[in-house]
Amino acid sequence: MLLPLKESLESTLANVAKNETLFVAYLASVDPRTKQPWCPTVRAALPLFNNAFNSSKKLNVVHVYVGNMPQWKTPHNEFRVKFGISAVPTLGKYTRDAQGNLKTSLLVDYDCLDANKFSKFIDI
Repeated sequence: MLLPLKESLESTLANVAKNETLFVAYLASVDPRTKQPWCPTVRAALPLFNNAFNSSKKLNVVHVYVGNMPQWKTPHNEFRVKFGISAVPTLGKYTRDAQGNLKTSLLVDYDCLDANKFSKFIDI
């Protein structure tokens, strides 16, 4: 289920409850001219993401837009620096264990287009 990002990503991740998982789709921002993400790999991955998350009430995802191409390409982009995102699309899986530790796994770039890797990553 697509959830709105109501606060900062840091706050959202801090609020993941014990034994719960939140997915974060790091995506290229929408180009105002084309009304589509500027990155072709993101455009290709969106149908897979939408199909999986829109059809499930158990899987929660938030979309985070990393910026336009020049913003993304800078090495100081906040998502590169704070969250270690190296490519878009990236699907982050954030799971808080019973002890309260937040575990992070990432499915990066073209691996998001591989249906087998994607299904295994989200455990469906």
